[in-house]
Amino acid sequence: MTSSKIMSLRGHHFYKDLLDSNSIVVDLGAHRGEFSIQVSENFGCKCYAVEAAPNLCELIPENDLIKPYNYVVNDNNQPVEFHLANNPECNTIHHLPAANTEKIVQVQGITLERFLEINQIEQVDLLKVDIEGAEIELFNSLSDTTIAKFKQISVEFHDFLPYLDNMGQKIKAIKAKLRQLGFTCFIYTITCHEDVLFINQNYCNLSNWEIFYYGFIDKYKQVFIRKFLKTKLQLN
Repeated sequence: MTSSKIMSLRGHHFYKDLLDSNSIVVDLGAHRGEFSIQVSENFGCKCYAVEAAPNLCELIPENDLIKPYNYVVNDNNQPVEFHLANNPECNTIHHLPAANTEKIVQVQGITLERFLEINQIEQVDLLKVDIEGAEIELFNSLSDTTIAKFKQISVEFHDFLPYLDNMGQKIKAIKAKLRQLGFTCFIYTITCHEDVLFINQNYCNLSNWEIFYYGFIDKYKQVFIRKFLKTKLQLN
């Protein structure tokens, strides 16, 4: 029986056997650093925590394992108008409905390729992406050579947001590109792409049975557990 080597933190699944104390994690959309804190505590790895909202970036703890950076990671290196929402988990480069917008600030933009270059990062053991719709621009800006540096990518696509257009086709194109480059795709949500894991088979040669197990058996087992716990809480 296959035991799961897939782990979830803060709503992001990843392949834990690719992480250890020598690993590099790039956390895009770090918020207050919650994911970086937990993954560094679990594996002792170094985390580059990138958060666009200045007020949230200031709250990320800096230590030997976590380094915070205040950037908008997208497809250019120019200053960007960044929309701060009433809900801080919805801050974005995209225009929000007026009722949801608190204010607009200027934040320095940077491409992921430039960020890796200035920090001299040659390989990334886990790229976590939760950047409120800007993930499309991010992936479209990456060369095949850069994508090959990532052992795995855990991404929250925002196709569940009504104000983002044509997300379905854009995500489909990104999945096809990554598959061509040797990644296997696992989708851990049922109706959207809110929790997607890409594993680079060049670094982790999963068997057909493992792909089936993690992609179907493990996925629906976790869905069942979440629904069971939710029902139990409602009954209590």
